[in-house]
Amino acid sequence: MGGQLVTSTWKPRSEPMGARRFRRPCDYDAFVPDLIGEVQFNLPIDIAADFDDAVSALNDLQRNDLSLLRPLAHLLMRTESIASSRIEEVNVDARRLAHAEARQRIGRNVGSQAKEVISNIEAMQFAIDCAVNVPQVGLTELLEVHHRLMRGRLNSAGRFRSSQNWIGGNDHNPCGADFVPPPPEHVDELVDDLLAFCNSDEMPAMFQAAVAHAQFETIHPFEDGNGRTGRALIHIVMRRRRLSEQVVVPISLAFSRNRRAYAGGLVAFRSDDMDEWLATFADAVLQSVSTAARYVELVSELLGGWRERLRGHANPRSDAVAWQILSELPASPVLNRADAIASSDRSSRAVDQGLRQLEAAEVLIPVEEPPSRHRSWEPAGLLDLIVALESGEDTRLG
Repeated sequence: MGGQLVTSTWKPRSEPMGARRFRRPCDYDAFVPDLIGEVQFNLPIDIAADFDDAVSALNDLQRNDLSLLRPLAHLLMRTESIASSRIEEVNVDARRLAHAEARQRIGRNVGSQAKEVISNIEAMQFAIDCAVNVPQVGLTELLEVHHRLMRGRLNSAGRFRSSQNWIGGNDHNPCGADFVPPPPEHVDELVDDLLAFCNSDEMPAMFQAAVAHAQFETIHPFEDGNGRTGRALIHIVMRRRRLSEQVVVPISLAFSRNRRAYAGGLVAFRSDDMDEWLATFADAVLQSVSTAARYVELVSELLGGWRERLRGHANPRSDAVAWQILSELPASPVLNRADAIASSDRSSRAVDQGLRQLEAAEVLIPVEEPPSRHRSWEPAGLLDLIVALESGEDTRLG
Protein backbone atom coordinates (compact mmCIF):
# COMPACT_ATOMS: atom_id res chain seq x y z
CA MET A 1 0.00 0.00 0.00
CA GLY A 2 1.54 3.27 -1.05
CA GLY A 3 1.56 6.47 0.89
CA GLN A 4 3.73 9.32 2.04
CA LEU A 5 5.78 10.19 5.10
CA VAL A 6 4.93 13.40 6.92
CA THR A 7 7.75 14.76 9.08
CA SER A 8 6.75 16.50 12.30
CA THR A 9 8.48 17.69 15.45
CA TRP A 10 7.46 16.19 18.75
CA LYS A 11 7.09 18.79 21.47
CA PRO A 12 7.55 17.40 24.97
CA ARG A 13 4.68 17.54 27.41
CA SER A 14 4.80 20.31 29.97
CA GLU A 15 5.08 17.96 32.93
CA PRO A 16 8.48 16.27 33.49
CA MET A 17 8.12 12.60 32.46
CA GLY A 18 10.83 10.02 31.88
CA ALA A 19 14.53 10.49 31.29
CA ARG A 20 15.84 13.80 29.95
CA ARG A 21 16.37 12.40 26.48
CA PHE A 22 12.62 11.76 26.23
CA ARG A 23 11.87 15.37 27.20
CA ARG A 24 13.70 16.94 24.29
CA PRO A 25 12.01 17.93 21.01
CA CYS A 26 12.60 15.38 18.25
CA ASP A 27 11.56 14.76 14.66
CA TYR A 28 9.51 11.76 13.55
CA ASP A 29 7.90 10.52 10.34
CA ALA A 30 4.18 9.63 10.31
CA PHE A 31 2.88 7.46 7.47
CA VAL A 32 -0.21 8.65 5.58
CA PRO A 33 -1.47 5.84 3.32
CA ASP A 34 -3.02 6.45 -0.05
CA LEU A 35 -6.80 6.54 -0.19
CA ILE A 36 -7.76 2.93 -0.72
CA GLY A 37 -10.56 3.79 -3.13
CA GLU A 38 -8.02 5.21 -5.56
CA VAL A 39 -5.72 2.17 -5.63
CA GLN A 40 -5.71 -0.40 -8.43
CA PHE A 41 -5.23 -3.91 -7.04
CA ASN A 42 -3.88 -6.97 -8.85
CA LEU A 43 -4.47 -10.29 -7.14
CA PRO A 44 -1.74 -12.85 -7.99
CA ILE A 45 -3.02 -16.15 -9.38
CA ASP A 46 -1.62 -18.28 -6.55
CA ILE A 47 -3.12 -16.08 -3.82
CA ALA A 48 -6.44 -15.92 -5.70
CA ALA A 49 -6.40 -19.74 -5.66
CA ASP A 50 -5.73 -19.69 -1.89
CA PHE A 51 -8.69 -17.37 -1.40
CA ASP A 52 -10.88 -19.65 -3.52
CA ASP A 53 -9.81 -22.60 -1.35
CA ALA A 54 -10.69 -20.64 1.79
CA VAL A 55 -14.12 -19.66 0.44
CA SER A 56 -14.82 -23.25 -0.59
CA ALA A 57 -13.82 -24.55 2.86
CA LEU A 58 -16.01 -21.95 4.55
CA ASN A 59 -18.98 -22.90 2.37
CA ASP A 60 -18.44 -26.59 3.20
CA LEU A 61 -18.39 -25.75 6.91
CA GLN A 62 -21.70 -23.91 6.70
CA ARG A 63 -23.41 -26.85 4.99
CA ASN A 64 -23.48 -28.62 8.35
CA ASP A 65 -26.75 -29.14 10.20
CA LEU A 66 -28.03 -25.68 11.20
CA SER A 67 -29.38 -27.07 14.47
CA LEU A 68 -25.76 -27.76 15.41
CA LEU A 69 -24.24 -24.60 13.87
CA ARG A 70 -26.62 -22.23 15.64
CA PRO A 71 -25.52 -22.97 19.24
CA LEU A 72 -21.97 -23.53 18.02
CA ALA A 73 -21.86 -20.05 16.46
CA HIS A 74 -21.67 -18.38 19.88
CA LEU A 75 -18.92 -20.77 20.94
CA LEU A 76 -16.85 -19.87 17.87
CA MET A 77 -17.42 -16.14 18.41
CA ARG A 78 -16.17 -16.52 21.99
CA THR A 79 -13.06 -18.27 20.69
CA GLU A 80 -12.47 -15.46 18.20
CA SER A 81 -12.88 -12.80 20.91
CA ILE A 82 -10.59 -14.60 23.37
CA ALA A 83 -7.88 -14.92 20.73
CA SER A 84 -8.27 -11.32 19.54
CA SER A 85 -7.85 -10.16 23.14
CA ARG A 86 -4.86 -12.45 23.64
CA ILE A 87 -3.04 -10.74 20.76
CA GLU A 88 -3.29 -7.55 22.86
CA GLU A 89 -1.92 -9.38 25.94
CA VAL A 90 -5.33 -9.69 27.59
CA ASN A 91 -5.06 -13.33 28.61
CA VAL A 92 -8.19 -15.09 29.82
CA ASP A 93 -8.64 -18.74 28.91
CA ALA A 94 -11.97 -20.28 27.92
CA ARG A 95 -12.64 -21.80 31.34
CA ARG A 96 -12.07 -18.57 33.29
CA LEU A 97 -14.13 -16.61 30.80
CA ALA A 98 -17.05 -19.03 30.89
CA HIS A 99 -17.27 -18.86 34.67
CA ALA A 100 -16.93 -15.06 34.58
CA GLU A 101 -19.76 -14.80 32.04
CA ALA A 102 -21.99 -16.95 34.23
CA ARG A 103 -21.22 -14.80 37.28
CA GLN A 104 -21.89 -11.59 35.39
CA ARG A 105 -25.26 -12.87 34.13
CA ILE A 106 -26.47 -13.21 37.73
CA GLY A 107 -25.11 -9.83 38.80
CA ARG A 108 -21.85 -10.92 40.41
CA ASN A 109 -18.51 -9.16 40.01
CA VAL A 110 -15.91 -10.42 37.57
CA GLY A 111 -12.21 -9.65 37.15
CA SER A 112 -11.04 -6.75 34.99
CA GLN A 113 -9.43 -8.89 32.29
CA ALA A 114 -12.46 -11.19 32.02
CA LYS A 115 -14.70 -8.12 31.80
CA GLU A 116 -12.51 -6.80 28.98
CA VAL A 117 -12.90 -10.01 26.97
CA ILE A 118 -16.65 -10.03 27.63
CA SER A 119 -16.75 -6.49 26.20
CA ASN A 120 -14.92 -7.80 23.15
CA ILE A 121 -17.58 -10.48 22.69
CA GLU A 122 -20.33 -7.86 22.97
CA ALA A 123 -18.57 -5.60 20.46
CA MET A 124 -18.11 -8.53 18.07
CA GLN A 125 -21.80 -9.48 18.35
CA PHE A 126 -22.81 -5.89 17.66
CA ALA A 127 -20.48 -5.79 14.64
CA ILE A 128 -22.00 -8.98 13.20
CA ASP A 129 -25.53 -7.69 13.82
CA CYS A 130 -24.68 -4.46 11.98
CA ALA A 131 -23.42 -6.39 8.97
CA VAL A 132 -26.79 -8.16 8.79
CA ASN A 133 -29.20 -5.40 9.78
CA VAL A 134 -27.95 -2.24 8.06
CA PRO A 135 -27.60 -1.83 4.28
CA GLN A 136 -24.16 -0.26 4.65
CA VAL A 137 -21.79 -0.14 7.61
CA GLY A 138 -21.12 3.50 8.39
CA LEU A 139 -19.19 5.63 10.81
CA THR A 140 -21.88 5.36 13.49
CA GLU A 141 -21.61 1.59 13.55
CA LEU A 142 -17.80 1.56 13.59
CA LEU A 143 -17.65 4.03 16.48
CA GLU A 144 -20.23 1.99 18.41
CA VAL A 145 -18.17 -1.19 18.00
CA HIS A 146 -15.22 0.63 19.54
CA HIS A 147 -17.40 2.15 22.27
CA ARG A 148 -18.73 -1.26 23.32
CA LEU A 149 -15.22 -2.64 23.35
CA MET A 150 -13.53 0.13 25.34
CA ARG A 151 -16.22 1.77 27.50
CA GLY A 152 -15.21 2.00 31.12
CA ARG A 153 -11.53 1.66 30.22
CA LEU A 154 -10.88 4.52 27.82
CA ASN A 155 -12.25 8.06 28.13
CA SER A 156 -12.28 8.42 24.35
CA ALA A 157 -14.20 5.18 23.74
CA GLY A 158 -16.22 5.56 20.54
CA ARG A 159 -14.28 8.62 19.37
CA PHE A 160 -11.33 9.02 17.02
CA ARG A 161 -8.04 10.08 18.53
CA SER A 162 -7.14 13.75 18.67
CA SER A 163 -3.41 13.25 19.16
CA GLN A 164 -0.58 11.32 17.58
CA ASN A 165 -0.20 7.65 18.49
CA TRP A 166 2.57 5.19 17.62
CA ILE A 167 3.60 1.54 17.79
CA GLY A 168 6.81 0.38 19.47
CA GLY A 169 9.65 2.57 20.65
CA ASN A 170 9.13 4.22 24.04
CA ASP A 171 6.09 5.43 25.96
CA HIS A 172 7.06 9.10 25.88
CA ASN A 173 7.35 10.10 22.21
CA PRO A 174 7.06 8.66 18.69
CA CYS A 175 10.69 9.32 17.81
CA GLY A 176 12.26 5.95 17.06
CA ALA A 177 8.90 4.13 17.05
CA ASP A 178 8.46 1.07 14.86
CA PHE A 179 5.50 2.72 13.11
CA VAL A 180 3.77 6.08 13.39
CA PRO A 181 0.21 6.17 11.95
CA PRO A 182 -1.14 9.23 10.14
CA PRO A 183 -1.57 12.46 12.11
CA PRO A 184 -5.07 12.87 13.59
CA GLU A 185 -6.14 15.48 11.04
CA HIS A 186 -5.99 12.78 8.33
CA VAL A 187 -8.10 10.20 10.17
CA ASP A 188 -11.60 11.31 9.15
CA GLU A 189 -10.87 11.30 5.42
CA LEU A 190 -9.03 7.97 5.58
CA VAL A 191 -11.80 6.24 7.54
CA ASP A 192 -14.53 7.59 5.24
CA ASP A 193 -12.56 6.20 2.30
CA LEU A 194 -12.10 2.85 4.07
CA LEU A 195 -15.81 2.51 4.86
CA ALA A 196 -16.70 3.20 1.23
CA PHE A 197 -14.29 0.39 0.31
CA CYS A 198 -15.90 -1.94 2.87
CA ASN A 199 -19.37 -1.28 1.45
CA SER A 200 -18.38 -2.03 -2.14
CA ASP A 201 -19.44 -5.25 -3.88
CA GLU A 202 -17.00 -4.88 -6.77
CA MET A 203 -14.16 -7.14 -5.59
CA PRO A 204 -13.68 -10.65 -4.15
CA ALA A 205 -15.02 -10.62 -0.59
CA MET A 206 -12.08 -12.40 1.06
CA PHE A 207 -9.65 -9.99 -0.59
CA GLN A 208 -11.82 -7.09 0.56
CA ALA A 209 -11.75 -8.27 4.19
CA ALA A 210 -7.96 -8.68 4.10
CA VAL A 211 -7.26 -5.25 2.64
CA ALA A 212 -9.83 -3.52 4.86
CA HIS A 213 -8.21 -4.91 8.01
CA ALA A 214 -4.70 -3.96 6.99
CA GLN A 215 -5.74 -0.44 5.98
CA PHE A 216 -7.61 0.02 9.27
CA GLU A 217 -4.54 -1.03 11.24
CA THR A 218 -2.44 1.39 9.18
CA ILE A 219 -4.80 4.28 9.98
CA HIS A 220 -4.97 3.28 13.67
CA PRO A 221 -7.83 5.75 14.20
CA PHE A 222 -8.36 5.23 17.94
CA GLU A 223 -6.26 5.98 20.97
CA ASP A 224 -6.46 2.29 21.97
CA GLY A 225 -8.40 -0.80 20.92
CA ASN A 226 -7.44 -0.60 17.23
CA GLY A 227 -6.39 -4.23 16.88
CA ARG A 228 -9.58 -5.71 18.27
CA THR A 229 -11.80 -3.24 16.40
CA GLY A 230 -9.88 -3.94 13.19
CA ARG A 231 -10.29 -7.70 13.57
CA ALA A 232 -14.03 -7.18 14.16
CA LEU A 233 -14.04 -5.30 10.85
CA ILE A 234 -12.87 -8.49 9.11
CA HIS A 235 -16.03 -10.23 10.26
CA ILE A 236 -18.25 -7.28 9.34
CA VAL A 237 -17.01 -7.50 5.76
CA MET A 238 -17.26 -11.30 5.62
CA ARG A 239 -20.78 -11.33 7.05
CA ARG A 240 -21.94 -8.44 4.88
CA ARG A 241 -20.65 -10.21 1.76
CA ARG A 242 -22.34 -13.44 2.92
CA LEU A 243 -19.11 -15.37 3.26
CA SER A 244 -19.86 -16.34 6.85
CA GLU A 245 -23.62 -16.21 7.25
CA GLN A 246 -23.79 -18.94 9.90
CA VAL A 247 -20.56 -18.77 11.90
CA VAL A 248 -17.69 -16.48 12.91
CA VAL A 249 -14.55 -18.43 12.10
CA PRO A 250 -11.76 -17.77 14.63
CA ILE A 251 -9.28 -15.96 12.37
CA SER A 252 -7.68 -14.28 15.39
CA LEU A 253 -6.81 -17.71 16.76
CA ALA A 254 -4.62 -18.30 13.70
CA PHE A 255 -3.13 -14.81 14.04
CA SER A 256 -2.38 -15.34 17.73
CA ARG A 257 -0.62 -18.64 17.04
CA ASN A 258 1.72 -16.95 14.57
CA ARG A 259 1.97 -13.35 15.69
CA ARG A 260 5.26 -12.81 13.89
CA ALA A 261 3.72 -13.63 10.51
CA TYR A 262 0.64 -11.53 11.34
CA ALA A 263 2.67 -8.48 12.35
CA GLY A 264 5.07 -9.03 9.46
CA GLY A 265 2.21 -9.16 6.99
CA LEU A 266 0.83 -5.85 8.22
CA VAL A 267 4.29 -4.28 7.97
CA ALA A 268 4.60 -5.65 4.42
CA PHE A 269 1.23 -4.11 3.52
CA ARG A 270 2.44 -0.69 4.67
CA SER A 271 5.68 -1.26 2.72
CA ASP A 272 3.70 -1.77 -0.49
CA ASP A 273 4.21 -5.56 -0.46
CA MET A 274 0.56 -6.52 -0.67
CA ASP A 275 1.23 -10.13 -1.65
CA GLU A 276 2.85 -11.12 1.64
CA TRP A 277 -0.09 -9.80 3.64
CA LEU A 278 -2.67 -11.44 1.39
CA ALA A 279 -0.89 -14.80 1.63
CA THR A 280 -0.74 -14.45 5.44
CA PHE A 281 -4.45 -13.64 5.58
CA ALA A 282 -5.46 -16.50 3.28
CA ASP A 283 -3.46 -18.96 5.39
CA ALA A 284 -5.10 -17.65 8.58
CA VAL A 285 -8.59 -18.10 7.10
CA LEU A 286 -7.79 -21.66 6.01
CA GLN A 287 -6.49 -22.48 9.50
CA SER A 288 -9.53 -20.91 11.16
CA VAL A 289 -11.99 -22.82 8.98
CA SER A 290 -10.13 -26.03 9.79
CA THR A 291 -10.40 -25.24 13.52
CA ALA A 292 -14.11 -24.46 13.18
CA ALA A 293 -14.69 -27.72 11.30
CA ARG A 294 -12.91 -29.56 14.10
CA TYR A 295 -15.21 -27.85 16.61
CA VAL A 296 -18.23 -29.07 14.65
CA GLU A 297 -16.89 -32.62 14.51
CA LEU A 298 -15.99 -32.85 18.21
CA VAL A 299 -19.08 -31.06 19.52
CA SER A 300 -21.23 -33.34 17.39
CA GLU A 301 -19.53 -36.33 19.04
CA LEU A 302 -20.02 -34.74 22.44
CA LEU A 303 -23.72 -34.17 21.81
CA GLY A 304 -24.08 -37.80 20.81
CA GLY A 305 -22.49 -38.88 24.09
CA TRP A 306 -24.75 -36.59 26.11
CA ARG A 307 -27.83 -37.98 24.40
CA GLU A 308 -26.76 -41.53 25.18
CA ARG A 309 -26.23 -40.65 28.85
CA LEU A 310 -29.64 -38.97 29.16
CA ARG A 311 -31.38 -41.77 27.29
CA GLY A 312 -29.67 -44.39 29.45
CA HIS A 313 -30.48 -42.66 32.72
CA ALA A 314 -33.96 -41.14 32.43
CA ASN A 315 -35.00 -41.57 28.79
CA PRO A 316 -37.45 -38.65 29.01
CA ARG A 317 -40.19 -38.11 26.46
CA SER A 318 -39.10 -36.67 23.13
CA ASP A 319 -40.73 -33.32 23.97
CA ALA A 320 -39.19 -33.11 27.46
CA VAL A 321 -37.35 -29.91 28.34
CA ALA A 322 -34.18 -31.89 29.13
CA TRP A 323 -33.70 -32.54 25.40
CA GLN A 324 -34.23 -28.86 24.61
CA ILE A 325 -31.64 -27.78 27.18
CA LEU A 326 -29.20 -30.43 25.94
CA SER A 327 -29.38 -29.25 22.33
CA GLU A 328 -28.41 -25.70 23.38
CA LEU A 329 -25.51 -26.69 25.64
CA PRO A 330 -22.73 -25.99 23.08
CA ALA A 331 -23.60 -22.29 23.39
CA SER A 332 -23.27 -22.41 27.20
CA PRO A 333 -19.87 -23.59 28.51
CA VAL A 334 -21.25 -22.71 31.96
CA LEU A 335 -25.03 -22.85 32.43
CA ASN A 336 -27.08 -21.51 35.32
CA ARG A 337 -30.74 -21.99 36.11
CA ALA A 338 -31.67 -18.51 34.87
CA ASP A 339 -29.99 -19.26 31.52
CA ALA A 340 -31.96 -22.46 31.13
CA ILE A 341 -35.26 -20.75 31.94
CA ALA A 342 -34.53 -17.81 29.61
CA SER A 343 -33.71 -20.08 26.66
CA SER A 344 -36.80 -22.23 27.20
CA ASP A 345 -40.47 -21.57 26.64
CA ARG A 346 -41.31 -23.95 29.46
CA SER A 347 -42.23 -23.42 33.10
CA SER A 348 -39.53 -23.08 35.74
CA ARG A 349 -40.78 -26.32 37.28
CA ALA A 350 -40.26 -28.19 33.99
CA VAL A 351 -36.83 -26.62 33.57
CA ASP A 352 -35.83 -27.66 37.09
CA GLN A 353 -36.88 -31.22 36.32
CA GLY A 354 -34.84 -31.18 33.11
CA LEU A 355 -31.78 -29.84 34.93
CA ARG A 356 -32.09 -32.57 37.58
CA GLN A 357 -32.29 -35.23 34.88
CA LEU A 358 -29.25 -33.86 33.06
CA GLU A 359 -27.26 -33.63 36.30
CA ALA A 360 -28.24 -37.16 37.35
CA ALA A 361 -27.17 -38.42 33.91
CA GLU A 362 -23.82 -36.58 34.37
CA VAL A 363 -24.43 -34.47 31.30
CA LEU A 364 -24.28 -31.41 33.56
CA ILE A 365 -21.58 -31.26 36.22
CA PRO A 366 -22.36 -28.91 39.15
CA VAL A 367 -19.72 -26.25 39.71
CA GLU A 368 -21.42 -24.31 42.46
CA GLU A 369 -22.83 -25.81 45.60
CA PRO A 370 -24.88 -25.22 47.76
CA PRO A 371 -28.25 -25.62 46.07
CA SER A 372 -29.77 -22.26 45.24
CA ARG A 373 -31.37 -20.43 42.38
CA HIS A 374 -27.84 -19.43 41.33
CA ARG A 375 -26.46 -22.91 40.86
CA SER A 376 -24.24 -23.42 37.82
CA TRP A 377 -23.20 -26.41 35.76
CA GLU A 378 -20.57 -27.26 33.17
CA PRO A 379 -21.67 -29.47 30.26
CA ALA A 380 -19.48 -32.53 30.68
CA GLY A 381 -16.30 -32.33 28.60
CA LEU A 382 -17.17 -29.11 26.72
CA LEU A 383 -14.70 -26.75 28.36
CA ASP A 384 -11.91 -29.35 28.19
CA LEU A 385 -12.59 -29.60 24.45
CA ILE A 386 -12.56 -25.82 23.96
CA VAL A 387 -9.36 -25.30 25.94
CA ALA A 388 -7.61 -28.07 24.02
CA LEU A 389 -8.69 -26.75 20.63
CA GLU A 390 -7.64 -23.21 21.47
CA SER A 391 -4.21 -24.47 22.53
CA GLY A 392 -3.80 -26.28 19.22
CA GLU A 393 -4.15 -29.83 20.51
CA ASP A 394 -5.79 -32.43 18.25
CA THR A 395 -8.35 -33.59 20.75
CA ARG A 396 -10.15 -36.91 20.52
CA LEU A 397 -13.04 -37.74 22.75
CA GLY A 398 -12.59 -40.79 24.90
